[in-house]
Amino acid sequence: MLSYMLLQITPNLENLILALLQQSPCGLSANDLRQLVGKRWKAYSRRGIYKELQRLEAEGVIMRSAGLYSMRLAWLLSLQARVDQMVETASRPESQRLVLPKRGQDIVVTCSDLVRWDRVWTQLMLILHAALPGIPLFQWVPRYWFNLTHPGIQSTFIPAAEALRDFRFSVIGGRTALDFECRSAISRTSSTYTFRPSPFDDDRTHYRNVIGDYMITCSLDQRTAARIDDLFESVKNPKNLPLNIGKKLLALKCRGSVRCSWAPQQAEKCRQKFIKFFGVTLKENGEVLSCKRGEL
Repeated sequence: MLSYMLLQITPNLENLILALLQQSPCGLSANDLRQLVGKRWKAYSRRGIYKELQRLEAEGVIMRSAGLYSMRLAWLLSLQARVDQMVETASRPESQRLVLPKRGQDIVVTCSDLVRWDRVWTQLMLILHAALPGIPLFQWVPRYWFNLTHPGIQSTFIPAAEALRDFRFSVIGGRTALDFECRSAISRTSSTYTFRPSPFDDDRTHYRNVIGDYMITCSLDQRTAARIDDLFESVKNPKNLPLNIGKKLLALKCRGSVRCSWAPQQAEKCRQKFIKFFGVTLKENGEVLSCKRGEL
């Protein structure tokens, strides 16, 4: 239940109902929910919708008033307390030491699907932001496809990163109409990003990140990277975006890996490429002296 509510990872009926109610402060009727679920995922019977609503109501997650369902405040406050405790625990130095690599060590996680690949990547970024508050992250992203496959995870990642005083400089390596759709999924207060041609453009199989003395390198096999490029190139008008494009991306089986390294010299060399490209200046402590926020 907690992972569905927070991350919206699994596209089942419970997940979809909770996601819809989160976005509807005035509440929704069972019929409204049935129609919206059918549009966003697949059709469910009226009986199936009512059965799930009755279960969630019995567990105290939602409430019904005048035929409209909404999230139950008491349950949300309980959830908030649990989340605060989880964040406090995960942010402790002893927790971070269990994850961050030491000198001469790498953390390598292999992945066969894009969602796991992205989950590991975002988790490592949050851990590094917690360990290095105020230090900017520079990244090369060949395609920004995450908001298409699991928008729930993206919508929770941004406020989580901002709470950790993150700031990032992102070079996005696509310039199709679909690439530009990711603007709505990028923080305008803690990010500087660009679609301009860059020295990184030829590298389509690595998503590179550098923060402090650490590097995160997310690798995809050539075939998967090419199929992602093909999908983006095939969409000429985002207004006519195929409803199943997220499913097509999720269905891709990849040979991927996420590697986190403590590599001061390599990190500095990579960071200087980004600094030169963005034209920014860093303070002696590694924080950004000044820069424009939003899109360049």
